[in-house]
Amino acid sequence: MPAPVPERRTYEGRVVINRAELCRLVGVSTSTAERWWTRRGENGHPPVALVEGRRKFWDEAAMLEFARAQPETVTATVTDVAVFEGREVVSRRRLAQRLGISESQLALLYSQRNQSGHPEHVATIGRRKFWDEAEVVAWDAQRREAMRAQLTSVDRSGDPDELVGLDEAARVLGYPDQRTITSTRSRYPGRFPAPDDDQGRYKRRTLWAYADSRAPVGRPRGAARSSRAGDQR
Repeated sequence: MPAPVPERRTYEGRVVINRAELCRLVGVSTSTAERWWTRRGENGHPPVALVEGRRKFWDEAAMLEFARAQPETVTATVTDVAVFEGREVVSRRRLAQRLGISESQLALLYSQRNQSGHPEHVATIGRRKFWDEAEVVAWDAQRREAMRAQLTSVDRSGDPDELVGLDEAARVLGYPDQRTITSTRSRYPGRFPAPDDDQGRYKRRTLWAYADSRAPVGRPRGAARSSRAGDQR
């Protein structure tokens, strides 16, 4: 299952964000944000503002106020951001949170930087490597754009709230037939959105949102393995 992609949008006149975007903004891990949500009955976590399929969005202002008051946020900022030769540099953990991908995948991309183009680290503090955040973010945006260019084209015509079956859903997403959808749901639980009704149909807007957030099926070879020896984060 791929890492969630940071998202923000306007809903009912206010900006709402998903969990990945919250992690990017305040520099905490997904597991920390999930723990905050699990303990919402005792910590004052803001309520969900918008649900789309299985995706939840929260009011940005409320979430930032809540998150910045949590001790984990302060710890993440102190340990993963440093100043080197007059400029701010960040750790791999901070970059992974900012980009919404796993540290192991980012380590792999760095180890293959001659092919991937991942920027070189700019500082080593203790045993940890640090990078220029803006440089890595710009590189990742180009990388994702190149990945999206390899995906199927999407038909964005029609009523966004129209419910369609699997055959039409496959056509909207540019797939040869519905087997691509059923195979993805079987092999990668949670990757494809849940149907919008009890007949297994999808709203066109759900399919479009999925198309905007998807990446090529599967992970880069070796992404599940740890980074090479000597390449500390």
